[in-house]
Amino acid sequence: NYDDSIARNVEDEIEKFEKEVRTKLVISLIGDANVGKSETIRALTGKRLSPSMVSALSGWTKEIVLYKFAEDVDIADTPGLNDTRTPELASRAQDFVEKDADIILFFVNAASNRSPEEAKAFKAVLALNKPTIVVLNKIDTIDSQEIDTVVTDLKQRFGYNTIIPISAKKEINVEALSNKITEILREKGKELLFLKISRYKEDRVRSWIKGAAIAAAAVGAIPIPGSDIGPLTTLQVAL
Repeated sequence: NYDDSIARNVEDEIEKFEKEVRTKLVISLIGDANVGKSETIRALTGKRLSPSMVSALSGWTKEIVLYKFAEDVDIADTPGLNDTRTPELASRAQDFVEKDADIILFFVNAASNRSPEEAKAFKAVLALNKPTIVVLNKIDTIDSQEIDTVVTDLKQRFGYNTIIPISAKKEINVEALSNKITEILREKGKELLFLKISRYKEDRVRSWIKGAAIAAAAVGAIPIPGSDIGPLTTLQVAL
């Protein structure tokens, strides 16, 4: 009946919120040292990666730097997976990303010349079958009319379309990157974990709260045995 249907919907909302706050998010950053990975994280979250965040990573090499960004959010600065100079490190990095990463941000410098090695490194990333975004950073260093050309060229070289051009330094198009990360993590049930650290959470959080408020109102109208915490409270605590 109608009451049972409402009750089931409320239970689903509660389960959805509680499942997200119990899980962990690992974001893997892959790219050269000068491509602006840390600056991009600052632009996305308002907080820089710092040595004080570095967490011991049992079983992995010291070159894979794991930042404990929040209680349930880790950001891994990962070496290239196709580094022929240190194949053992590349192999261990690949194992880490394949096992632990929820999403990969593959960084490309908009002002750098493209190389076969860059495309080869990206193909090594794609082979892991992990959700991946190509972050074309430093677009402020090239002519604005060249950006579309660079993006098109990258799509052809990489055979991949999820490319977001940004300037982390000048915070250009960073919200588009944040929205794409959120979209991908929504499918993995980890959207809320990213929203907890994102500077661009307002619209999506408002949507979550609206849904939670409706469910909470239903909780007040229809008692559900065993449910002593409303989804709105869960969301507020989580964020």
